[in-house]
Amino acid sequence: MIIGYMRNQKGPGKTVTKIAQLCKDKGIDLVYFNDKNISMKRNKIKGKVWMEEQWNKIEIDVPAIIDISPLCRKHKKKVAYLKEHAYLTDNMDHVLNKVNLYELLREDEQLSTYAVPTIKIENYKDVLSFLRENDVAKMQALFKKSYDGETLVKYENRLVQVEENDTQTSFELPEFEAWFKERIGNKTFIAQQNVNLNGRDDKPFYCRFQLDKNEHNEWTTTDMAIWIGEKGDDYYTIQDRNNSADVETFLSNAFGLDKATTILGTLHDICFKVAKSVEQYRQHELITIGIDYGITTDGKIYIIEANNSPALKSDIQNDVAEKRIGYYTYLMNKLNLE
Repeated sequence: MIIGYMRNQKGPGKTVTKIAQLCKDKGIDLVYFNDKNISMKRNKIKGKVWMEEQWNKIEIDVPAIIDISPLCRKHKKKVAYLKEHAYLTDNMDHVLNKVNLYELLREDEQLSTYAVPTIKIENYKDVLSFLRENDVAKMQALFKKSYDGETLVKYENRLVQVEENDTQTSFELPEFEAWFKERIGNKTFIAQQNVNLNGRDDKPFYCRFQLDKNEHNEWTTTDMAIWIGEKGDDYYTIQDRNNSADVETFLSNAFGLDKATTILGTLHDICFKVAKSVEQYRQHELITIGIDYGITTDGKIYIIEANNSPALKSDIQNDVAEKRIGYYTYLMNKLNLE
């Protein structure tokens, strides 16, 4: 049995190597490839397979199952071709972003408590409308590839107060309209309620739960960690620092043992419901999800993001690999493949 493994990187890394090794023990050949390795004319894929303790070049027909990252969706034609010929672990439909995540959470009575109010903004009036219900609007690009920092906007005394790069500027409405057009350009922007991620030491942090499917198609917790930034960092720059800490220890130090226990219990309770809700929204069985929580200094929890391609910490690669093999077995049985 051959299973495909499509990612954007040129060659396989440590996690897929571990998965390939475990696959081999189960009689499965895992073939790594990227978009450049696909020949739609010949219906062939030139990839790499783990054999004799190393990666070797191989050419195969399109396999029945392909483990594909949602980050591959930018290769639209080739992904559409693969969908016609194989079962993809992510069908790339109904992809979640911060706007529809808010809409999804808002529809659930329990999860709405943890939703961050978010709207897509197309003109300066959208920002002003948002400010009628929220004291501060945090403006940022919707897509990470266009992200260039956060802008805080307030409306006070008939003036729009804008804070960027630690610099504050006041605008009358006509000036704000001109500033908005120049700032946005042709990018897609959102406005969110400003959730302060700073801890008591003014260093921002968020908590990530990573869930992966097992051999029974059940969500299981693979990892939970606190990601910590430096003063002045925002959500994305925290990610770039790759600086993590143990959740229980961090929360106990920040909130005391009793409150930390309550917070952690809540995070556990809602993470599985979030995963199932995202799966229903995506209308496809998913294989992995990373759920990022913001926690304010008074213990208020917000769901910041739900990501179907979470970055992997090096110390959980073995756990991820073992669960991935189990899920492949589930798919093979579901699709009646041997």
